[in-house]
Amino acid sequence: MFELHADFANPALSTLTERPESPLPVAAFDPRSPPGRANILQPPPANAAAALDSIPDRLMHRLAYRNFRDHEALVVTHSVNVTGSTTLGAFQAGVRYYVLRRSLPGGAFTVAEQATFAPDSDSRWMGSAAMDHLGDVAVGYSVSSATTFPSIRYAGRLAGDPPGGLFQGETTLVAGTGVQTATLSRWGDYSALSVDPADDCTFWYTNEYYTAASQGGSPFGWLTRIGSFSFPGCTPAPRGPSRGR
Repeated sequence: MFELHADFANPALSTLTERPESPLPVAAFDPRSPPGRANILQPPPANAAAALDSIPDRLMHRLAYRNFRDHEALVVTHSVNVTGSTTLGAFQAGVRYYVLRRSLPGGAFTVAEQATFAPDSDSRWMGSAAMDHLGDVAVGYSVSSATTFPSIRYAGRLAGDPPGGLFQGETTLVAGTGVQTATLSRWGDYSALSVDPADDCTFWYTNEYYTAASQGGSPFGWLTRIGSFSFPGCTPAPRGPSRGR
């Protein structure tokens, strides 16, 4: 973890410093995937060469920051191997998420919450995470397998839920009905989950999917879906006057 001080008056005085608690230890995970980019299967007519890229070598968009006055929080996701296999067909991707937190002023960041979400044998990847003003966490992602068309889903946890999971369950934003057969297996790059500043409760998510019609019209006829949701217990955050000078 690095901390940036940006000095706009004198850029030469800007600093990028690794924090004392860095690197943060996290639960063990398997970062491996089948060789190349083709590692997440789709239903026919997609063949093995058209398998999708789980992009397991980097954090996903984006590292989301929140300041709650008495503490700061960061949420982020990446894809991990949940079967331990690097063989196409046996490999399965899951979404690993983290909530990092530090007390203010001057606390050290720790891993307050983490888990891998893989509730069945489908692959889940291309995740994006965000947090509402109550500290509830949502994660959106793509899902696919040899029998599940690439689709968009999300899951979440309330701030008061037990540690170690997205215990509010999974919801489908849109179920795909087609597959990608071109674009060198790349998929999404990237999805995005954001919180609406109007109420600080509503999550907006955007990701890619296919229908049978878009598949039939082009070998890379992806579609974009934008959807919103919120947790039932979240009410709009209180607002005060804004001041500037």
